Amino acid sequence: MKTKVPTIVFCATRQKDISEAEISINSIREIYPDIEIILFTNIESYTNPRVNSVHILKNQQNNFLDKISTLLEVKRKRILFLDGDTFLIKNIDELFALLNNFDLAVAHAPNRWTFKINEVPDSFPEFNTGVLLLNKNYKIRRLLKNWYNDYKKYLDQKVDFPSKDQPSFRKCLFLSKIRFSVLTPEYNCRFTMGAMVSHNVKLLHGRTNDFSKIKKSINDAPINQWSDEPKLRWIKYE
Repeated sequence: MKTKVPTIVFCATRQKDISEAEISINSIREIYPDIEIILFTNIESYTNPRVNSVHILKNQQNNFLDKISTLLEVKRKRILFLDGDTFLIKNIDELFALLNNFDLAVAHAPNRWTFKINEVPDSFPEFNTGVLLLNKNYKIRRLLKNWYNDYKKYLDQKVDFPSKDQPSFRKCLFLSKIRFSVLTPEYNCRFTMGAMVSHNVKLLHGRTNDFSKIKKSINDAPINQWSDEPKLRWIKYE
């Protein structure tokens, strides 16, 4: 089955978010010069020749709800949403192929869970919402609306989660009927928190002054004969 490439979507409502996203966008263009990239922002004057279209976020809240609003507002079916502090270092065509079989693909959060939710067993972890691969069908739209409303409820109650929007996402995903795939750390490598990886790391997620240094070294390891890729290893960059 031929895989249709998704649209890559960013949300950046502050100048520092824009600056981060531009680094991520540049890394994507090095590997995917023709992929569609859309950026949602509140900066009406913003332009970027490496972005296909810039949209003004309608329902801006100046918090993590803006991420969910972006996903609700974007008019695309197949989406890869990325936080601005990401950096693509290798081709990820095989990641896109997951959308042929699943509604959603998302990686475990390194902390597993940060807030006790009675409706959710501890065995069901939090997921990191900085890398989300979505088929935006009716089930996903319902998940996004539930996630937005649940997280907004907590914000209105002045509840501040350590992991912000992720506890609400965890709850809404658990209560949904969505068929999803769990990404390995190679596709959402939280390199500042530490991760056990195998094969090539392809998508970095975290803040650093030098992504190029990490890109050069993160996949340095003895090669597995059966995979022709780097062996199992623990990585962490300060």
